[in-house]
Amino acid sequence: MRRMFRDVEAAIYVLVDGDLTYDAAAAKDMIERLRKERLDVVIASRVAAGADEYRPGHKFGNWALTATISRLFKAPLRDMLSGYRVMSRRFVKSFPMDASGFEIETEMTVHMLQLDVPFIELDIPYSSRGENSESKLNTWQDGFRILRTILGLMVLERPVAIFGGFGLICIVIAGLMFQPVLAQYQVTGLVPRFPTLIVSVAFALIGLISCFSGLILSGITRTRRDMKRLAYLAAPAPETYDS
Repeated sequence: MRRMFRDVEAAIYVLVDGDLTYDAAAAKDMIERLRKERLDVVIASRVAAGADEYRPGHKFGNWALTATISRLFKAPLRDMLSGYRVMSRRFVKSFPMDASGFEIETEMTVHMLQLDVPFIELDIPYSSRGENSESKLNTWQDGFRILRTILGLMVLERPVAIFGGFGLICIVIAGLMFQPVLAQYQVTGLVPRFPTLIVSVAFALIGLISCFSGLILSGITRTRRDMKRLAYLAAPAPETYDS
């Protein structure tokens, strides 16, 4: 996929898992919707025909991860991990792919939401695998990899909330620990509880460093997002939009 995104020159890209579980005929409608509605991404939201297409662990994991990203970016998503997508050239060429496994769908979805590109999800029939076909997806291992990717993206996307929240908690703890030390000093003029004083100062410093780190990372995140947007705007929209 990394080589395809880098080397293939096209106006519209179709990405689909090669396990015959997706409806190949739906690609025509997905492409037409992308062209006519001037979209950058069309995602096939899987609709299982029976009870055997989704393993319970996969279904729950997909729901949990999709809900997390939807809440983080305040975007309506139903099937974040779908492997059936139609994408414009400017979306593909501005996508810096880092993933090496099943977390690729998470990265593509986050890139789409970061740039706030126009997209839709279409309900597409999802079939069970053939008799001689076996899924390479490991429920727990790949689920944890995707979750780790989401946690890392949360730190990058919401550094002020993550680091600022942690910093405020540390500062509150420091204040609670320092209060009895200060009260005793005001009464006796002595500070007999030096360990408590040292720990409270340490918590206060950690809290301040964490808050400033969140502000610095927020600036870096904004710069990275602007660079992605410039790469997105530099690539022309597909010529077939107007055909």
